[in-house]
Amino acid sequence: MPASGSAISGTVAHKHQADSATGGPLDANSITEFSSTSTGSLIYFDASSQTVNLPAGNSGDTLTMGASLPAWSAGGAAGSWVELINERDNAAANTFDTGYIDCGSYRVLDIFYSAYLSSGTDPFDIRVYDPDGVPASAATQGAAGMVGNTFYQNGNLTSLQLSFGQSLATGRSLAFGMRAVCSPVGKPSGGATSGTFWITQRKSYDASFITGNFVLVDGFTATDLMFINGLQDQSSNTWTDGILTVYGAGNNTT
Repeated sequence: MPASGSAISGTVAHKHQADSATGGPLDANSITEFSSTSTGSLIYFDASSQTVNLPAGNSGDTLTMGASLPAWSAGGAAGSWVELINERDNAAANTFDTGYIDCGSYRVLDIFYSAYLSSGTDPFDIRVYDPDGVPASAATQGAAGMVGNTFYQNGNLTSLQLSFGQSLATGRSLAFGMRAVCSPVGKPSGGATSGTFWITQRKSYDASFITGNFVLVDGFTATDLMFINGLQDQSSNTWTDGILTVYGAGNNTT
């Protein structure tokens, strides 16, 4: 702090604590500048109680704690789940269309959707946004599973027809979940993203349940191993009160 007098001038070491001749507490909202920092920087203390600048991480990075110091980790680092999509009762949730979001480096995706089917009875039919950023329409998609106690399977389709052509019930809530696993290492071409899914909906006084597996083979130019980068409903159904969430985990590039 500045000081002047007959004995000293300039600055002297001091503490910011209770109001005193050494200076009152610092106001965290009004500190004007730290040197050697930039937008998004964080300040932490080292073992000597000295401040250290932690530069901003990259978009999607996660702040993690090491043995004693914090650090940025790439999104999708092993052992952590990253929320990629969080939509509630908005255009994305009520049209079941996330748009493209880059998920290409993740090993696993978890997708959850719940909404009220206010009109329409079309089957549950979706396309995924592929690594090229567009809804995948190549005839390289298929699924197999159970609708109630009846087995169905399909393949070589241009979308994922996950209710196997069975109509949904209008005026009822629906819940959907999907877990997707990336293509094997070195197989962005000739590989496949595959996984499991479930759909449940109340029909009359009974609950309907669909469960199965799906597969999506490459039909694009990008070299990402995770082929799912968002979802888009292909039906003409009208959804309301939707909640849509997507999580990613693991880094398939390392």
